[in-house]
Amino acid sequence: MAQFSSPKYPHLTLQDDKIWAQFREGKFETTDTAVIKRLRGLPDDYAVAEVKAAAKTSGGDGGQQGTGEGGQQGTGDGAPPTGSGK
Repeated sequence: MAQFSSPKYPHLTLQDDKIWAQFREGKFETTDTAVIKRLRGLPDDYAVAEVKAAAKTSGGDGGQQGTGEGGQQGTGDGAPPTGSGK
């Protein structure tokens, strides 16, 4: 899923013979790779930008996340991570 924004033209409609992108309140989402490619290729004066997905954060309790090698996760209480390591 790709998300795009158009704060300058919040109700922007892009069409050829038919409508291929229609923004609502400055936002548009699509999974169509052809539409994504076209939106990315628009000139700057269209003021359309792709919205990058925010990195997910755990918001946890201070525990240390393992690297994936051992799948270890800290407890958040200052104790070292536990786990078998494999």
